[in-house]
Amino acid sequence: MQSSQLDLERMGIRLRQKRKAKGLRQKELAKLVELSETHISNLERGRYLPSLPCLLRLCDVLGETPDYYLFGLLPRPYASAPASMDERETAEHGVQTAQITEH
Repeated sequence: MQSSQLDLERMGIRLRQKRKAKGLRQKELAKLVELSETHISNLERGRYLPSLPCLLRLCDVLGETPDYYLFGLLPRPYASAPASMDERETAEHGVQTAQITEH
């Protein structure tokens, strides 16, 4: 089970890993999210928590959700999502529909 406790050092590691996976240098990421290179460096070293606007810009550029960077939580995949609205309504309301076939 994953912990929901915030660990700034781990958050910084996750940011660094995603930045490197995207092939970006700190200077390039800083420009994309409108922050200083020093700010990016401090975030990656776990020196402080990013503001919400800063975190959302990082998520937009690097991908993933705030929960991933803050807590290491990945989004849960939807359990076999129905393909159509009728199937969703059936699944949500437990409604059985009869098929009409021509003989």
